[in-house]
Amino acid sequence: MKKSFRNMSLLKIIGIVICLLYIFPSYSYHHGKYWNNIKLEGNRAERHEKAENIFLDFAKMLQQLPLDSGKIQIQLMFNDWNRNNKHDINLLSSLCEDILGDPDSPFYNDELYITSLEETLKSETLKDDEKIRPQILLETALKNRVGSPAQDFPIYKRNGERISLYSIESPYLILFFNDPDCNSCEKAKTILSADTTLSSMLSQKMVVILGVYPFGDMELWKSQKLYFPESWIDGCDEKQLIMENSWYDLRTSPTLFLLDKNKKVIIKNGSPENIISYLKNIYQKI
Repeated sequence: MKKSFRNMSLLKIIGIVICLLYIFPSYSYHHGKYWNNIKLEGNRAERHEKAENIFLDFAKMLQQLPLDSGKIQIQLMFNDWNRNNKHDINLLSSLCEDILGDPDSPFYNDELYITSLEETLKSETLKDDEKIRPQILLETALKNRVGSPAQDFPIYKRNGERISLYSIESPYLILFFNDPDCNSCEKAKTILSADTTLSSMLSQKMVVILGVYPFGDMELWKSQKLYFPESWIDGCDEKQLIMENSWYDLRTSPTLFLLDKNKKVIIKNGSPENIISYLKNIYQKI
C-alpha cells in the first residue's frame, strides 16, 4: 500500500512539473539551454542555412515567452554563440534583422530586435566602422517606440487646411502611412473600412483614422482624392519632412501605428487586424 502511495505521489509531482513547464515555457529556457552545444560547421552558405533554421525555431519559442524573458533569451543567445568570431556575430545580427526586425515577418518584435542590436554593439570583435550600421539601425528602431510619444509632424489636408498630428484630439488615433499605388495599402484600407466595431467607434468619436501620404508626389496624392472614406482624415506631408528627417521608419507600405489620447504609441508597425482587436477589447469594456 505504501509503495503504491509513493508511486502515485511521484506521478503527481511529475504531472505538476510538466504542466508548469507547459504553462511557463520561459522556465525551460531561462538558463540559455536552447543554444548550448550548437555548432555551426561547413562553408559560409551551409553555416547560414543551419543557423537560419535554428533561429526560426528559436523565434517560434520567443513568441510564447513574456517580453522580459524573451529579452533574456536574446542576450543569452549572443553569449552562447562565439562572441570572438566576427562572422558568427554578423550572421546572428543579420538573422535578427531579417526575422525579428522586419515588420513583414511573422516573428516581428521591435523590442526583441532592439535588444539584439544592443547586444551586437557590445561585441568587442567588431571594429568601430563595423558598428556604424547597427548603431544607425538601433537609433531608427528607438524612434516612436511603444510607450513613448510619437513624433509630431505637419499635415496638409484635402481641403487645404494645415494641421499637425498633435492638434488632433481623440481617445485613440490610427496613424496610417500609405501610398495610393500600394496594393497592400488598399487591402489594409478595406479591412479597416469593413469593420463594424471600428465604424461605431468612428461615429462615436472614440477613434480617428489619419491617413498620411509621406512621399511627396503631390500630383499622385491629388489624383486620389476619393482614396479614403469621408470619415477619415486624408493628409500628406507636402514638404517631405517625415522622410527627410527620418522621423518614422517607413520601410514597408502601409505602416500603421495606434496612438492614445496623448499620442503615446500603443502599437507600432501593427497589422489592421491587431489594431482592430485591441480597439474591440476596449470597446467591449465600455
